Amino acid sequence: MYERTVTLLNNAAIDDGNSRRIPRQLTQQEIANQVGASREMVNHVLRDLIRGGFIVREPTRGMKIAMKLPEHW
Repeated sequence: MYERTVTLLNNAAIDDGNSRRIPRQLTQQEIANQVGASREMVNHVLRDLIRGGFIVREPTRGMKIAMKLPEHW
């Protein structure tokens, strides 16, 4: 499930100059529906990626990928 979520995030990310952003309109429920998981499980994966410094939440612009997402957790 982790690998599917990371793949989806990488595919959904939009290049924004020198960074990559995940659009704000991509909700946890939409991610869960696309990867075949519960919203709670997606929340857990995103929380771990944020705590690890791989993703940074930006209140007005969604999320920014701060560094390459690990393939395995």
